[in-house]
Amino acid sequence: MIQFSASAGTLSEKRLVLHKGERWQFMVYEPSGTCIFTSSNKKVLKISKSGNARAIKAGTATVSVTESGSGQTHTCKVTVTKDYSGNGQRVQIFKGAASSISFKSSYLVSESNDQYTLQVPAGKKVSLTVKTKKGWKLKSCQVLSQYLQNIKCTVKKVRNRVYRVTYRQGEVGATISFVYSYG
Repeated sequence: MIQFSASAGTLSEKRLVLHKGERWQFMVYEPSGTCIFTSSNKKVLKISKSGNARAIKAGTATVSVTESGSGQTHTCKVTVTKDYSGNGQRVQIFKGAASSISFKSSYLVSESNDQYTLQVPAGKKVSLTVKTKKGWKLKSCQVLSQYLQNIKCTVKKVRNRVYRVTYRQGEVGATISFVYSYG
């Protein structure tokens, strides 16, 4: 399995979906100096200067963070939805050597440099399309429940560098890891 880490000065998320009342802690990986966080719409999302956010009401806001040492500014688009009443489970997907992963957009909770977090209703069939970087092949995937039980997952090659991954979401959260080969 190949793991990638975020580069210095990278915001923990690029896009984020929160439900009204939910909280989220933003981070900058290896920041250059002090980081100051702000929200473009405080009626939708309140955020402390240290990056602790709280979803107030449905709408959109952009979180901006400025690093004092480099002067760099990073942003994250946040969508706040009404109260979540489903029985969905958090699913983390690590991209690894994938150049992109696509899925039903309503499932997206957050996206960072090398992983997606989805909210998927229990019992739902999940279908992901994985496109690998040039030279890489998706060999297999592993879906583990939060109790470390294997969940059956299938990988089907659609065309060159494009794969369809499917599995059925259980009653608990899961982590999906992909195994790649190069060449």
